[in-house]
Amino acid sequence: MPEQKLQCYVSKATDILNEPWSMLILREFMIFGGTRRFEQLFHALGISRNVLTKRLAHFVELELIKKTPVAENGKRMEYKLKRKAWELSPVMLALHVWAEKWSEDEFKGEIEFVDIYDEVPLAPAHVTSQNGKKLDPGEVKVIPKTLNAKKYFETYRTMPSQSNEKSNEKSKAA
Repeated sequence: MPEQKLQCYVSKATDILNEPWSMLILREFMIFGGTRRFEQLFHALGISRNVLTKRLAHFVELELIKKTPVAENGKRMEYKLKRKAWELSPVMLALHVWAEKWSEDEFKGEIEFVDIYDEVPLAPAHVTSQNGKKLDPGEVKVIPKTLNAKKYFETYRTMPSQSNEKSNEKSKAA
């Protein structure tokens, strides 16, 4: 029987971001206002020039960043974060908050992300419904929308245990 495949956008995002240094390069743009020069990235990350050059070229190709000369006819270039990459910021912030929350190291609380207008800390990321209700893991349901997805679910779905069914019924009744 052939293996059932599902078009997974987590997998597609991972294909873009799983190269070593990719997330840290994007982090540098997001922390420092969206514009970075090669040398700034090189020194901040301690990455090899070769790897940094390849990652930046790949990000330009994917239209996550754009490369522009610092001055007219200049050889020095700067890289600017594009909207497509900026839209990863909720993911990056959520990773930061998650790692800091569960970390036991001494550097906890070394930086904080705040609103530029009144310096109020950003709200923690949550899974929310469109009407703003915060959802817990048992309150999210995945609905297959294509025949392929339905087949995938039929092949790989794990049936909930009796205790999960009872707790779901209790939470619905409450």
